[in-house]
Order: sequence, then structure tokens, then C-alpha cells
Amino acid sequence: QDFEVVVRGEVSGLSNHPTGVYFSLQDEDKKALLQCYMPPFVYKAAGVVLEDGMQVQVGGQASMYKPKGRFSFLVRTLELTGEGTIQKAYELLKKQLKAQGLFDRKRELPDCLSRVALVTSATGAVQADFRNNLIKRGIKIDLYNVLVEGARAAADIVGALQRVYARASQYDVVVLVRGGCSLEDLQAFNSEPVAKTLFAS
Repeated sequence: QDFEVVVRGEVSGLSNHPTGVYFSLQDEDKKALLQCYMPPFVYKAAGVVLEDGMQVQVGGQASMYKPKGRFSFLVRTLELTGEGTIQKAYELLKKQLKAQGLFDRKRELPDCLSRVALVTSATGAVQADFRNNLIKRGIKIDLYNVLVEGARAAADIVGALQRVYARASQYDVVVLVRGGCSLEDLQAFNSEPVAKTLFAS
């Protein structure tokens, strides 16, 4: 229990309760099962809608429920794997967020920009391209460095956006960008916490 391990597999027997999310991970041969428990806050932070049959990668620790001597896996991080699973989760989340009205409000961009909050990775080429194109037009840019991929990227992006909002009067717009164009590259951006934080701007 002193270290985190990573396990990949297919979700089966998914059960979503107020106390947490319970499911099994099975291997490719469907011969081995690992019982998993994911606390509600971890599931919410992952920002995906899980279904049976999805391929995932989870990080966490071995856990023992002492009253019954039951071994399970305590999930601390969750990422989708495989294009089919990522596409399906994207469509499910998009439908859910649309029903909540998150895509109904559009705002016009200001005619003139003087200062922009840029939320992206400091090491990515996209921030350099962004800077090169805007600085020569006299626009000031404040970079908020974030992780743009991995299990903790969505939470990092949400935290950066909240820091921007605390200084909102200083900016004309906030821009959230990254390089890459596959759904796998954009998992952190296609998450419920990020979408709702953007909507709350």
C-alpha cells in the first residue's frame, strides 16, 4: 500500500453509487478480474462517463476490506485508453453537457485585446506560436503553466482557470490551448470539470 501501481483493462460490472463507483477490470483474455473501488471525488475529477466495455488505465493501491477479508483495488486516477473508448466517452459526455445547457451560451470576442491569460503547457510549441503571433501585435500575455495530458491534467487546468478568474478584471480573454489533434491528446480538455469551469467564467 506504500506505492501506486497502474493497471489496464476493460470495465465490467459497473455500479455507480453515492458512496463511490464499483467495477471490475478484466484482462484481454477475460480470464482475470480485479475488483475496483473509486471514491466519488476521484470519479468526478476524472470528468468522464464510464460504461461497461470501456478500456481504461487506473492508478492506485491494493486495498483490503477487513470485515469481509475482501481484496480490491483503490482507484486514485483514471484515464481512458483506446480510440473507441475515448470516442464513446466523448459522445456520452457531450450529450450530457448539452442537456445541461453548457453549449447554449456564446460570447462575442472583444474588438480590441490588450491582455490575455494563456492556459497551456510552458514547454509546448503551441504557446510559442501563440506568443509569436500576439506579442508582435502589442498584446500582453500571462502564461498559466499546466499539465495538458495525463490523469492529473484536468484538475491542473481547472486550478489554473480558477486562478485566472480571481484576477479576471486584468484580462480581456482567457485562452486554453494545446498542440495535437487526436481525441486521446484532448482527453483532459474534454472532461466535465474543465467544461463546467469554462462555463462558469
